[in-house]
Amino acid sequence: MYPKILPRLFAIALAFLLGGSSLFAATLDWVGGDGTFLDPTMWGGAVPTADDTVRFPNVGPVAVSSSSDASISSMSVSNSDATFNFGTSTLTLSSGLNVSATAAYGGARGLHWTSGVFSVGGRASFSKQADVTISGSSSEARFFGDQLNINEGATLHVLNGATVTNTASVNLTIASNLPGGIVVSNATWNVNNSAGGFNLTGNATVSSYLHVLAGGVVNHDKVQRLSANGYSEIIVDGDGAVLKANQLAMQNSFARMTVRNGGFASAGWCFWLGRGGGSTSNEMAVVDGGSAQGPVWFGYNSENAGWPSSNNTVRVSNGTLTITSNPFNLRDECNLVLQGTNTTVTTTHAMRVFRGARIIFHPPAQRSLNHAPLAVSGAITQIDADCTFIVDEDAAFACARNGGGNFTVVTTSSDTTARFQNITAPVYVTVTQANRSINVKVENLGRTFIFIR
Repeated sequence: MYPKILPRLFAIALAFLLGGSSLFAATLDWVGGDGTFLDPTMWGGAVPTADDTVRFPNVGPVAVSSSSDASISSMSVSNSDATFNFGTSTLTLSSGLNVSATAAYGGARGLHWTSGVFSVGGRASFSKQADVTISGSSSEARFFGDQLNINEGATLHVLNGATVTNTASVNLTIASNLPGGIVVSNATWNVNNSAGGFNLTGNATVSSYLHVLAGGVVNHDKVQRLSANGYSEIIVDGDGAVLKANQLAMQNSFARMTVRNGGFASAGWCFWLGRGGGSTSNEMAVVDGGSAQGPVWFGYNSENAGWPSSNNTVRVSNGTLTITSNPFNLRDECNLVLQGTNTTVTTTHAMRVFRGARIIFHPPAQRSLNHAPLAVSGAITQIDADCTFIVDEDAAFACARNGGGNFTVVTTSSDTTARFQNITAPVYVTVTQANRSINVKVENLGRTFIFIR
């Protein structure tokens, strides 16, 4: 009996000597092997309490179970592989969590939660290529502290019916040219209040990322902004993959959002492609069966506000984009690119094309469109003299060699539509503008030898 209490007595004495905040706080290390969380033999003779810090240092794989609730101050998992099964019980961390694994460790490394509730207060940090997995329909993670930081190659996987809830700010960043990432697949992530924003930041070498895959749902519509900063990546991919945001901002440079293969993204306030300029660019791509819905802004919605947004691109290729709410302002040398044979872009209000903006049309190579890839429900109320309608040369060449075609690219409900003064197209393509349409005709060149371009 007495030997079992010696570690705690030593910890109490040490805390007292070091001026610790609690005479009863201790740091306990898992001794190794499988066991139950509240078994004192797994911690060298002491049962973890709400004041304690517990550590899993260089152990694994180990299975940790519990049929009772447990509360501790904080936990670290370093160079270890620890799988937790708490059944219907809850593990509460009041002060924080740190999971890390160096590259030299190798194999599976990190923290894997398979059942029960995992509630983290304070700051949670995942780093150094650690893998954190929340998996299973009876698994739930709650991040209620000030921040959840993921970097240095660490990944948080939310899988197979699991649920994550956060009020903490989630930061995915770069360290040592290693990214931080979140993958949500067949699971749900809910942001519960306006403080729980997502911020992704990459660099020119690697991207931080948020991947919402088949059956995954990320509900971010209560928060002001989901920010994909420079060189970061958001992918919504697969049937049932859903990303809901209030404002989804792609900003600074080379931030990307791709919605594809049955995935769906929505923005209540707007999809915002901002803070570009010069050669920098951000891209929103709705492709291959993906769909998106919401207002689309370049810079801000006001003509005289916000940052320059040059060369940002909205690309729709065999996907559906519904631009809702305010008029669609294509502006500041930005691009709207229309590709594929099953592309639909609908603006529910009017459209303005100004400040050097470009519409780029890729004629499909195999057959004519049976619909307009861009449909403006209101009118195109403005097209500035420095704006351009461009027929992509490579796509037109392929179309011409496959029989050519006639395409209605834009339809509007107005008889007073403004018209493009600048039209760029190969010589075998004719572009005509009527009050309600822009028509592109690609000649049938068949197997004719085409002049050198």
